[in-house]
Amino acid sequence: MIHSGIHVELVCQLYPFMTSKKELNVFKKERISKNDDKYFFSKTNDNLMYCIYKVIQNTLDINEFNTEFNKISPILKNTAIEKCKLDNGSRLKPIRQTKNEFMNSIFSMKNLDWEHFYGMCLYHDMVIIAIKNKIAFIYGDINVHNVKGYININENNYTYFETNKVIDLDDFLVISNPLKPIRPISNYKLDDLKSICDKLSISCESMKKTDMYSAIVHEITK
Repeated sequence: MIHSGIHVELVCQLYPFMTSKKELNVFKKERISKNDDKYFFSKTNDNLMYCIYKVIQNTLDINEFNTEFNKISPILKNTAIEKCKLDNGSRLKPIRQTKNEFMNSIFSMKNLDWEHFYGMCLYHDMVIIAIKNKIAFIYGDINVHNVKGYININENNYTYFETNKVIDLDDFLVISNPLKPIRPISNYKLDDLKSICDKLSISCESMKKTDMYSAIVHEITK
């Protein structure tokens, strides 16, 4: 691989991520059973970055991730940054995020946040769906890449990630742009809002359009 300058070491480390599936085997695979598939989020871990790492590595070893965090996190970040440079950020257009905003934020942040999770999934060629009540937030391009896992956000204030799960998206309100989960009220007809209310089990028979919209916003953002 030809490269030059200060980024030599990082590019060398990135190379396995950017080559064939066969070469991905340089990262050891630990097969996990169906019953042992859940990773519960912790306040002390970089949880969203670990979800991406878990998909790539197929491992639940959070200790290895934390021990090697200062090495693994930059590799994952720079993979996304390099791919974003190559397409000039064009794949971020559906979520209205600019190339510079994404790259600069990813480069400087310590832990991955929800605002940049979409781009990280996108540039690692995966889709991860966050499930909250009856809402499915799509992180990544579901029209191009396969769903690799689900983040379950529980009302009891705990969150866990799992890969061995299958859901029917028709049962959920699907949010394709988690950064802007709902458009202004003028974009919706009354029947559109009624349909969303049905998905979210909101009783709306006696509601006006503005009341329906407010109830939906509350349900999505709570």
